[in-house]
Amino acid sequence: MSESLHSHHSHHCAWKGIGGAETPREAVSAASHVLTGHTGPVTTVAFNERYLFSGGADGHIRVWALDDNTCIRTLSGHRNPVRRLSIGHGGNVLMSAGARTIRMWDLQSFECVSVVNTNTVGSITALATDEEGAAFVGSSDCGVRKYCAESLVNTMRDMR
Repeated sequence: MSESLHSHHSHHCAWKGIGGAETPREAVSAASHVLTGHTGPVTTVAFNERYLFSGGADGHIRVWALDDNTCIRTLSGHRNPVRRLSIGHGGNVLMSAGARTIRMWDLQSFECVSVVNTNTVGSITALATDEEGAAFVGSSDCGVRKYCAESLVNTMRDMR
């Protein structure tokens, strides 16, 4: 399926896309924009001031420019569905979670700078980040674990 934007125009819809002005609920009857490109269901989304990130069951993360709603990159590396996305470290890092891996993406280069295998815990069910770049990961074993930014980056250095 190609990456594209579909616009649905309606005189009842005042929302002008992502980042648009707040609109009363009754005024929005249909999505004003539909971004397509994943080959399976979209499972998670996150955004910052410049980009929308969508993670899918296809294992890919699409990077959409908010100014023109185009897909500018596809981030690959997860072998299974992308379950969660979170932006941290001052908006400079995207964290993505698969079933048992966490990936850290540099949002300047869009390169994966760290991969952490969490096989010792249950399946990942939740992900949040803080301003320092730490990842908080909830899992099916009823636990929440913190992975510090330094250890995430050092893990990648050790793998090289």
